[in-house]
Parts: sequence; structure tokens; C-alpha cells
Amino acid sequence: TSPVMVPASLRRVICPPRAALARTIFRRSPMYRTRDCLRVCLAVPRRGIISSLLQQSIPHNERRSKVLHYPAATIFDVVADVDNYQRFLPYITKSKIVTPPHVSENDGRRTFDARMAFGFKFLNDEFLSRVEVMPNRYVMAKCIESDSMENMTTMWTFTPRGEDQTEVILRVDMDILDPLKAGVITQFFSHMADAQMEAFEREIARRNEKMTSIA
Repeated sequence: TSPVMVPASLRRVICPPRAALARTIFRRSPMYRTRDCLRVCLAVPRRGIISSLLQQSIPHNERRSKVLHYPAATIFDVVADVDNYQRFLPYITKSKIVTPPHVSENDGRRTFDARMAFGFKFLNDEFLSRVEVMPNRYVMAKCIESDSMENMTTMWTFTPRGEDQTEVILRVDMDILDPLKAGVITQFFSHMADAQMEAFEREIARRNEKMTSIA
């Protein structure tokens, strides 16, 4: 039998050219959608992409916990001594209370503003914090003015865990404003959280030893 001759116009419908078939398969594949997304992204001006990325803040937090063999009142007195941070805390280059403390008549809570500065490698920043202290319970500082960070809150809590034992918890939460400095800032605060816990413990021991020798 002789082969059946199919008209060219009908052949294009039944058996589309391989190039056209390949385009159809490609358009139905996830890669085609990815290519479309890429085309849209490339259509955005480069400056717009970079500036939008630089405007995004980066959240970061640190948490440390340790049980110290001192009563809560002894630990609180040292952590609440903001005016002297620069004397015994590493990387703190300035610490000064700049407003008179406001004392609550209801529970004795004190609130004041303190200006502090830190230095680490090429990172230096001076910031203003609103500090709230509840005797023997917590010390909380909220950053209200800074070039590098926003929404930064540092919280120290003191929970009795038996006779002359207190669990000390440090928590730091912040949003980093400059993504280009994010790596250095996260490294700094991770290291500083450990260093401050150790420094406070040394200062507590030093003051306690001094008081013991005086007695």
C-alpha cells in the first residue's frame, strides 16, 4: 500500500514543528515562570533594588542565663548601677544618667534616661536609653535614639532559686538598621552578652568581698 499523503497545513496541526513543540513544553514548565519572574526583577532599576534592601532592618536577639550564688538584692545593686558601667563593663566607653530618676509611689519603680556608648573593632555608636528598674526584680533599658539600631531592649531579670541563689537572665532584642554592618553588630552583641555576664559576676564578687572585709 502507498503511504497516505497528509496536506502540509494539516501536518502542522497534527505534528507541530519540533521548535514550536519545545516552546510549548518550556512555557508550561516551572522554568518558564522563573524566567518571567527574573525578567520582572531585571526590569526594576538596580538602584531601587539596592536601596530597598538597605532600608530593611534585620532583627537580632541574644539570651543568656546563669545561677549566681548571691541574693537578688546584691546582684540588682550592681546591674542597676548604670552610671558606673564604663568602669567595669567591657566595650562600654561611656555611661551617664542624664535625667533625674522618677520614682513611682505605688511600687518604687525608678525610671531615668542614660546616654551610653560602645566600641568594637570599627563599630562605634552612642545611644540614649530609657531605663526602668524594679528593685531586686529587673533592670530594663529601651533604646530611644541610635544611628545603628532601633527597638533595642535590654532586659535583666533576677529570680531567687533557693537561699542566696539567684537566676540571672539577660535578653537583648533589636532591629539592625544598617545591613552592611549587620555581621559585625551581631558578632559584637553575641560576644558582649557573654562578656557582660562575666563582668557583672566579677564586679558583684569584688563588691561583696569588699563589704565582707569591711564588716
